[in-house]
Amino acid sequence: MHHNHSISHRLLWTSEVAIGVVVLAVATHAYGWGEGLLIALSLVIAYLVPRIVLARQTGASVVAHAILLVAGAMLASFVFLYLASWIDVSQGYTLAYPHLSSDNGRYYHWAWAYRYGLNPDGELPFKGYPMMIVGLWQVLGVSVVWPVALNVMLTLLAVVLTGMTTRRLLEGRVAYSPGVLLATGMGLMLLLSYYLWHGANVLKEPSLYFSLAASGYVLAGVQRRSASNGWRIYWGDVALFAIACGLAACVRPTYLYFVLLGVLMVAGSHWRIHWRIVGLLLCICLLALLVGNSLSTYTLARHQVIASGGWEMQRVFMTGASQQAYYAYVGKYFFYPWWQRVLMLPLSMGVQWVTPFPWLYSYAEATAGDIIPRLRWGWYAIGGIALGYYWLLAWRRQAQLGTWAWWPLVAWAAIAYLFAGTITRYALPMVPLFVPLAVYVLCLVASGRYRRPFVAWITLYAVALAVTLVLCYHIQVDYLQQLHIYYQHIRAALSAIQAG
Repeated sequence: MHHNHSISHRLLWTSEVAIGVVVLAVATHAYGWGEGLLIALSLVIAYLVPRIVLARQTGASVVAHAILLVAGAMLASFVFLYLASWIDVSQGYTLAYPHLSSDNGRYYHWAWAYRYGLNPDGELPFKGYPMMIVGLWQVLGVSVVWPVALNVMLTLLAVVLTGMTTRRLLEGRVAYSPGVLLATGMGLMLLLSYYLWHGANVLKEPSLYFSLAASGYVLAGVQRRSASNGWRIYWGDVALFAIACGLAACVRPTYLYFVLLGVLMVAGSHWRIHWRIVGLLLCICLLALLVGNSLSTYTLARHQVIASGGWEMQRVFMTGASQQAYYAYVGKYFFYPWWQRVLMLPLSMGVQWVTPFPWLYSYAEATAGDIIPRLRWGWYAIGGIALGYYWLLAWRRQAQLGTWAWWPLVAWAAIAYLFAGTITRYALPMVPLFVPLAVYVLCLVASGRYRRPFVAWITLYAVALAVTLVLCYHIQVDYLQQLHIYYQHIRAALSAIQAG
């Protein structure tokens, strides 16, 4: 047994070295030895930090390390795909000043202008993330490599934390070892392509990935503590929670409302036992919310506008061409009264569940970055199994996982209510919280329990999902074609007027 254990570790180390050599070879071939070595070094560091964290965990098997290695290799490949589209020396785009657009460009160019004492273009509601980029540059030098490597590291840490949360929440409840639970929770994260893809970008989402995953881990620990040790304060958990809240406060303090929601939901079940630790977590969260709001231009009045809707929301959301078919169905969603928007939650939550779609691009012009992250079969599978928890187990007293299990669903509903389900990216930080529920259902079914009702549920879910995707495809594509014809007529009429 010890001999086999040594062989498996040697294979793991050999694989890590081999992938590191491949990363170095690709980087130096594409960008030369100087910049290539910098890229490879940053990605290796981004992998080593979560690997060290994983190695210190109970049940950290070779399988769990191999899963982390695969996740790291996936993210490294995504990074190289992005760099290929960002860097074009002939056009003046380098690692220090890459060709970035949309939110990537807004954050990076703001940080670049600030770093060189220029006046940044445009107002950013959350300056914390570009200021983090500036901080990295002060120490490591100006390059897009460092913020990308930081995001890769935070995403991999979220993968590890999801496995840790799965182990903490389910250990003793199912007939599987802590090592199996840890590895399974991490393994399911590999299926979330849209989630992982954002981890290789210059976006603030990976910071929120880490914040919500860490908060989920801490709150799972609070819920699992019994009456005999519920009064104890675990300072390691408190420190992790403080880091998570501080990071969220810097990049997007509005997500602290969802952390606060989780604390209150977990506290509500056994508040007499957990009042000390819960009171401390509440103080940390509220302090972070206060500091975060003071650092951003999103005041409490702006939060009220987001919650109440109205013209300010209508003019920003559901404005893209791909959203017009949905807009034709729901109308002026942000002008509806609150109760009507609540009644529409099954629709808005469903839209948020299945979008974005991979068919919104011309495949002759589409890039891998357009298509790969939108192939969301992994999420559909994990999400469907997790929903099976609410269908099969949530109402069974002996099988339920307590109020923690309701937290991701309530947070998902809140985001769908606020944005009509049109911005799936906003719900991505909640996705790992569904993974322990999916693992729990799979463990019980694998043990021979609830098999028939589970098969009935997953069959119903698969059929409903297939029908929904087919309908969405035909409705959306037909509508976009009509919209394209309409704009062609408009352009032709304008050309005729100009010619006349």
